[in-house]
Amino acid sequence: MTNDQIAHAIDLKKVPKTELDSAWNQVFGYSLFGILFICAFFTLLKAATIGNLIFFSTATLLLLLLFYFYATERKLKSRQNLLNKKQNSQLIEKALTSLKWKFEKNDSMYFCEVPFLFGQAGFHLTVFPLDNEILYNLRNIGSSKGRLPFLYGLETLKRKNFESALNNFA
Repeated sequence: MTNDQIAHAIDLKKVPKTELDSAWNQVFGYSLFGILFICAFFTLLKAATIGNLIFFSTATLLLLLLFYFYATERKLKSRQNLLNKKQNSQLIEKALTSLKWKFEKNDSMYFCEVPFLFGQAGFHLTVFPLDNEILYNLRNIGSSKGRLPFLYGLETLKRKNFESALNNFA
């Protein structure tokens, strides 16, 4: 990422688009939940029972949640503190080292592929140390055949691990 892209990402509080934002990656999620929605719709048209209405409502809710997760997955989360940029950089390095996550350091950002299963990368972690705050984003990588913007609570677990490591060294 260039310095202009980094500054733009910090201003917008959004990670720039990457290979994770390709159309193919999104088609997988939309098609999976789209098929579920269509099945629920035709089931409801066939017989308007309470069970079918609940099925249709659940499918609609899942599809809307998918749209929401795709729309918000690039947002940077903020962790406020009273440290300057250099101290925040040191804090991030200590936290990532304690978690044994391999990271790449740029002059104004950190990039890490967070292990998921058997040491294989499952998430992208992008961290920006700033004065008085740390901005970070954790995104599911998915498979080579598409991806969903979430991974059934494991993303939350990895994010909490990172946040608690930051708290341990703050």
